[in-house]
Formats: sequence, C-alpha cells, structure tokens
Amino acid sequence: MFVIVDNISELSSFFKKQVLLIKFAAQFAGDMEKLNDALVLRQFIEDMGEDVGDDEVQGLLRLLLTMMGLEAAASLAAHAAAGSSSAEETYSYPPLGSRVRRGRDWKWGPQDKGDVGTIVSHEKGGCIRVEWDHGASNGYRWGAENARDLKVVNEPRKLLVGGSIKVGVEVKRGKDWKWNDQDGGSGNNGVVYGTDEKGWVSVRWKKNGKTNNYRYGKEGCFDVEVVPSVFEKPAAPRKQTGSHMCWQWKDKIDEKDLWRLFNEDLQKTIEAAYSKDTKGTQKVQINNTSYDVNFKKMEQKNVSSNNVRSIRRKELSQDEYELAVAIEIGQMDIK
Repeated sequence: MFVIVDNISELSSFFKKQVLLIKFAAQFAGDMEKLNDALVLRQFIEDMGEDVGDDEVQGLLRLLLTMMGLEAAASLAAHAAAGSSSAEETYSYPPLGSRVRRGRDWKWGPQDKGDVGTIVSHEKGGCIRVEWDHGASNGYRWGAENARDLKVVNEPRKLLVGGSIKVGVEVKRGKDWKWNDQDGGSGNNGVVYGTDEKGWVSVRWKKNGKTNNYRYGKEGCFDVEVVPSVFEKPAAPRKQTGSHMCWQWKDKIDEKDLWRLFNEDLQKTIEAAYSKDTKGTQKVQINNTSYDVNFKKMEQKNVSSNNVRSIRRKELSQDEYELAVAIEIGQMDIK
C-alpha cells in the first residue's frame, strides 16, 4: 500500500492512525457491529486524542476492513459513505437498536431526563428518532445542521420481568430456533432493531453483523428469546426508613381524641429544651399565642386563657409519621 503525503507531520499522523486502527481492531475483535460502525471508530480515535473528520473516518473504516480481509464489510462501508439507504436503515447512521445518550451538540434541555435511549428509526435530512427508556420519543439531529445531538453508548436496554420486547433489547437463540448458524453460532447474542404486532422481530447479530426477521410469538413460536440479564425486577416496595421521635399535642375533634404534631420548628425547640431539663418548662409561640410547655406534667398551658392540653413525646414508625404529617397538611380526612 502506497500513500502520498505533503509533509512529515502528515505522514506521522497517518501512521499514528494506522496504529490506532490496529488497536481498534484488537479491542473489538469478533464484534462485527462495532468494527463496521464509523461512529464507534471515530469516538475511539477521538478518545485517543486524535481529531478525525467524517470523510476521513469513512476512509479509515474502509482501510481497516480491507486490511482485515472483510471485503463484504468493506463494500458495505463504501455503500455507507455514498449515503445509500435501504427500506429499513440508512447505513450512514448508527444501526437501528443502538443505545444513545445526549451528545456534543445537545440543546434540548431535560428532554432525555438524563436517561438512555434507543434508536428506533432513521429519518430523512440527517435525523434519527429515539425512544427514551422513560417512554418519550423524539427526533434528533445526526448530521442535520452539521450537528449530532447524541452519542452511541454501550448500555444494554433493560426490561421489567414480564414486559414486552422492545427495540434495543439483546436476544439469543430461542426454543424454536431452526436457522443453523445465522447468528454466528450458538451462544451469540443479537440486538432487536424492529418489532411488529404480528409476532416478528428484526435482529442484528453482534458476531457477524447479519440481520434477519424471526418469530417472537408468531404461530406460538419463539426463534429468539430475551437474554436473561436484560430483565430487571420491579422496584421493591418501599422499605421502612426508620422511626421518628416526635412531640404531639392532644386535640379533640368530633368528641374524639387526636394526637397532632407540633410544627417542625417547634419540634426542634421543644426537643432541645427537653434534652436540657426533662422536668422543666419551655415557653413557646403557637400562632402568635404563648404557651408554657411543662415536661414534668407533659402539658401545655395557654398563658392567656390558662387552658391546658396534654402533650407527649412519642417514637412514631415511618407509616405513623407519614399519616400524622398528612393530617397536618390536610391531605387526609380526620375520622
């Protein structure tokens, strides 16, 4: 292979990128999807401290695949560089099913909610559509306006146990597999890049990059199944987070006794006074009215009217505390 360069600096840069190509091939050996992905190559080179443009990265990708003897893949990369598209995908975009996060040109605020998303379709004019794991779906720039809102990440999509299959989920051979080594051999995983309501899924195999449609419920058959590690359990019921030591005063509503919470500031004031003298008295202001709180008798007395009410210091469970708070802020009827 001969290369014509204008100066030593350019030659040095060329050979440096060749070394990076070798490192790239070694890191992703056996993963045709990544080896044939210009974006992954570009990010790898940039992570190594080298700048590379879109046209250059396509040329480097073709060079890499040719060096590895992957003529068919090299032809596909050349097809991508020409901007060709199929009915399913535009090869100059990341493959359908790719996982993404906000990228260098993101300008859409919290639209992603800090979440990971999955590319579900390729749009015209340099745009792709992403379905975020929180459920929303939006279109983003991938070349439009010379911007890329997203970057590809290696964060497999998760499913709740019992959830329906989705684009971006990893699968493997299922109980009804009959397609020889289309998947690159037993034990290899693929990524779903299309689904339909008739029980079919489109899968790209990670080992060899091949794509095909498989039964996932069609005729009661499952050519593929979701990889077990994809599933995550529903969130566990909320655990008790401990108890709360609270000060309460006794109220009477509809002839029924009800223990009410002092407000948060008074809780602190009363507790601080109690910790200094458990038999003493503390003067407090409640709704512009003065009260004497007597710890020995566990009473509060209205200084003006001399009306007396019982008080108590009680440890409440988390549920008891939340119920008491709900009553104070009017979220629950008092019965």
